[in-house]
Amino acid sequence: ARWPGTYTAEQGYLLGLLMGDGTLKQDEAVLSVWRSAAVANGPDAALSQGAQAVMAEALRAAHTLSHRADFRGWSEVSGRGEYRLKLSALRDLAFEAGLRPGDKRITPVLEQASSDCTRGFLRGFFDADGSVQGGQDKGVSVRLAQSDLGRLEAVQRMLLRLGIASTIYRNRRDSDHDLVITGANVARFAELVDFADTIK
Repeated sequence: ARWPGTYTAEQGYLLGLLMGDGTLKQDEAVLSVWRSAAVANGPDAALSQGAQAVMAEALRAAHTLSHRADFRGWSEVSGRGEYRLKLSALRDLAFEAGLRPGDKRITPVLEQASSDCTRGFLRGFFDADGSVQGGQDKGVSVRLAQSDLGRLEAVQRMLLRLGIASTIYRNRRDSDHDLVITGANVARFAELVDFADTIK
């Protein structure tokens, strides 16, 4: 499942993170990652291995974009348990792909991007907002919850283009909808979207 088109896997990954847990402004795009909360009688708040992996991959991808000479990567927001990565080049890329402040929908430009970009985008989006549920005894599923049904329908089309079937469950919790990948499609998803280290 490969096809030509615009944008690289790295650009797709950053756009996927932006779609999931990012903020798009007129002057910049901001990606955010948070430390897990401290637990009473438990460990202090810390960055999970997953968050550290996302930060490392986002920084690697960010270095493929143009950036200022004084670009330092992730910075911690004091007192919030949040780390931010600010990139004006990602803002430019998002605008080129049709995203706008307050309107982060999956545009036709994104749906028609290269297979590398599609894989990168899905990886970034699921890294930001996806979850793996279940276990070996009852089976594993990959889920993406969103309040925007149109966004999930676009993700479903992108997955189908890679040969991965999924199901959308509407209004499961309050106003949220879930896209769920199950069965053999989980292994295909892990292989094609490089989500394997989350699915054990």
